Amino acid sequence: MRFRKLDLNLLVALDALLSEQQVTRAGERILLSQSAMSGALARLRTHFGDELIMKLKNKMVLTPLAESIRKPVRDTLLLAQAVMDTRPLFNPETSNREFAIVASDFVDGILLESAVQHLATSAPQIVIELLDLIGRKMVEDLDRGDIDLLIVAEHYASAEHPREVLFRDTMRCVVWSEHPTVGDELTLEQYLDLPHVAMNFGRARMQCIEGDFLRGLGYRRKVATWTKSFLALPRLVVGTNRIATVPRLLADRVAKTMPIKSLLPPVKFPEIVEVMQWHQCRDKDPGIVWLRSFLHAAAAGQLSVDEPVANDKIVKALTIPSRRKLFARVARPH
Repeated sequence: MRFRKLDLNLLVALDALLSEQQVTRAGERILLSQSAMSGALARLRTHFGDELIMKLKNKMVLTPLAESIRKPVRDTLLLAQAVMDTRPLFNPETSNREFAIVASDFVDGILLESAVQHLATSAPQIVIELLDLIGRKMVEDLDRGDIDLLIVAEHYASAEHPREVLFRDTMRCVVWSEHPTVGDELTLEQYLDLPHVAMNFGRARMQCIEGDFLRGLGYRRKVATWTKSFLALPRLVVGTNRIATVPRLLADRVAKTMPIKSLLPPVKFPEIVEVMQWHQCRDKDPGIVWLRSFLHAAAAGQLSVDEPVANDKIVKALTIPSRRKLFARVARPH
């Protein structure tokens, strides 16, 4: 099919080329041979009157024009998918919809794991894949429409896509219950002098909120151990003189089973605001609307594995677009 002299099938090839910036990988992405993808690139270059992809210092890069159309092309395909895949009714009890959710292991541990357990009985055919936060890649995956929901601290949320607050939390400090120098209160001098266990994620080594906040105040903490896991933070202080700054919900949970004590921080850290984000092209996607409602109910404590909430209390008669089969796990291993 042609639209204004452009074969619309070439939009799929264009999207792959702009994303991969390499002919062979782009072909593999949409199951085309290298020669077929090279032919598609040639036709696209003719249409736009631009090289689109060019070699610069032994590396393939996008031209300025290609950079300018990268996001509109992706958004166009996502909108087309949403329109063409719309179905008349959505019933979570019988739906086999597959959702990919990117979140930290902290959110997994306090919310998503119990929510997935609930789905095992209330929506047994729905498939959930829980994916790790990987620095800035999480926003790139959201931009490309490769994930359905991003759950992240508002501090790191994308400005390009809709969001809504899922839950709020505060910060606590945790130390070993037999810490040699820390009692029931923690001074700023102690906090800055003690060796810290801290978290960052992704190749960009993005720190969590407290690290950025302390730098903004002009304070410098001494980090002895870096980890990519929120859940590892309290474990890594046990048996040591180290300290970690963690969300209160996590501190309260692990304090029940681990030899740690939870203390008020000596500085007033900003509130943790965890938000859900979805691609702007899927703002009306009834499947995403249902998933967001379901997670809001879970976060509000309305869901229980023993006493599941009826799905008709969450959503009634929604339409839903299907997705290509990408995911096959209910939950990723830890």
